[in-house]
Amino acid sequence: MDSRPIGREAEVGEICAFLSANSGEPAAVAVTGDAGIGKTMVWKHLVQTALRPSFRVLSCRPASSERPLAFSALDDLLGDVIEEFLPELPEGRRQAVAVALARGTSLGSMPDRQILARGMLDAFRILSSGVPLLVAVDDAQWLDHPSAGVLEFCFRRLEHEPISILLTFRGADLVPPLGLDRALPPGRVAHVTLGPLSLGAIGEILRSQLGVGLPRYTLARLYDACGGNPFYALESARSLVGHQRTSLACGPIPVPKSLGDLVRHHLRGLSAEARDVGRLVAASSDPRERVIRAAFGAQETWVAIDQAIDDGIIERDGDTLRFTHPLLRSVLYGEMTLNQRRQAHRRLGAIVGEIEEHAWHLALGADGPSEEIAEILDGAAEHAGSRGAPESAAALEEQASRLTPARSPGKARERSVRAADCHFRGGEITRSRELIESALAACPAGPARATLLVRLGTIHHHEGAWSMAEKVFRQAAREAPDNPALCAHAEQELAWARLVAGDLPSASRWANKSLCSARQAADQRLVAHSLARIALVEFLQATGPSRICSRRPRRSTDQRTGSRPSVSPCLIPTCSRDSSSNGAIGWTRPG
Repeated sequence: MDSRPIGREAEVGEICAFLSANSGEPAAVAVTGDAGIGKTMVWKHLVQTALRPSFRVLSCRPASSERPLAFSALDDLLGDVIEEFLPELPEGRRQAVAVALARGTSLGSMPDRQILARGMLDAFRILSSGVPLLVAVDDAQWLDHPSAGVLEFCFRRLEHEPISILLTFRGADLVPPLGLDRALPPGRVAHVTLGPLSLGAIGEILRSQLGVGLPRYTLARLYDACGGNPFYALESARSLVGHQRTSLACGPIPVPKSLGDLVRHHLRGLSAEARDVGRLVAASSDPRERVIRAAFGAQETWVAIDQAIDDGIIERDGDTLRFTHPLLRSVLYGEMTLNQRRQAHRRLGAIVGEIEEHAWHLALGADGPSEEIAEILDGAAEHAGSRGAPESAAALEEQASRLTPARSPGKARERSVRAADCHFRGGEITRSRELIESALAACPAGPARATLLVRLGTIHHHEGAWSMAEKVFRQAAREAPDNPALCAHAEQELAWARLVAGDLPSASRWANKSLCSARQAADQRLVAHSLARIALVEFLQATGPSRICSRRPRRSTDQRTGSRPSVSPCLIPTCSRDSSSNGAIGWTRPG
């Protein structure tokens, strides 16, 4: 089976090209990276699929528990093919190899190491005489010492044999094990370091391994918490499945105990001051040192920061303090009590001046509903939307809805709907639908409910649920008979739904009906959309454009007041699928 390593196409291609170009002489590739970064997946793919057509492969995967077992790795490499070379070895070397691989009759004493090493070198030469040979070792740092010594002896004596070596090992040290840098000439050893995967690759891995796709905002938070490490992301995602909505409230990303234990030892032994600094850094989205020092509020800040740096918890990057690994932040923040988190956010909120960050800290530092904080969040959400960050705006509006006092259910619903609109703009269609459906459950029949139904129908259209969308738009039109703008929009979409269904007569009736409603609403944009629907239907009916010439938009001003009337919903979603918009779905502010 092809164990294709998602997101590692470039590295796999680089390794294959290097080894193929050097397949007639000794060459080596050393693959390194942090634990869980995907070294084994790359190694498996190369050994099982990518390199096997060109090489005869000898492989082993030592484990830390097997390090005390002498020659266990050599047995894994050569045990299955021993009959191919053992008879061709000189007597002394044959006996030493047979004993080391537990194939000899005299097992009472260990073989002479030099004789054994010479016998193993002969074995590699014999096995590579007919076809290029690949010696592949995964997690080479766990090789038992006797096997490692023999392999290093053999690799240092390779000259012109078609033997390639593929090693993976853990750590940032670029000096590979087994002395490869000294064993082979310059240019014959390639170093490949596996770094963090992209956000898209992590998302694809989660879908393929867990069978679910996380919402993009949740996936982005998970990605930041795990630093692009696929193993860490998978383990954390398992905890998120079934609890995705909780994560959107921006609580801590859950770190399973199996991962938390890997990093908690970094936090042990910290002084109270260094831990306090760490908490402030963990609670900050942009932990600039001057902000952390001001929030810490003590003269010992420099000492505490330096201690945390010396302990390997954080590091300086210009004026920014960063954790040495993102999981340290997740674990430290996750282990804080709710009161400790609130205190940290309050201290940061009193210092930062940027509107969105200030509002965010106020929200996470609040100990109960607050209309004042909710209004600040509204402003921050508007600011985020204006700079083209709908995901941030959505999260801020959700916080605003959460903090709205219970005596104002209408305001809470409005904020939740605005969050849904922002999610829609940001491509989080599922979350947008969930918020609209939740708002509908508590909204009485009437225009306000009709606006929600229009949004829901638009979402169904976007998801391709045409019959469901048509049903919802019909309901919206029934619930807003006195709101011509809403009726016009619903009728436009019903015309489109009928058009998609191939029912041109019905599509024509709805399009003409929407034009009447749009003119009644005195909204020139709605009139233009209705005319576009009519033009499209009449074109498809082959009736020509002559009838359209007499349907030019009327003036949209109210003859009594001289101004255009406003429409009640704060946002009306519009599905513009005419030729001028290339089928784009947008949200427009009417009036």
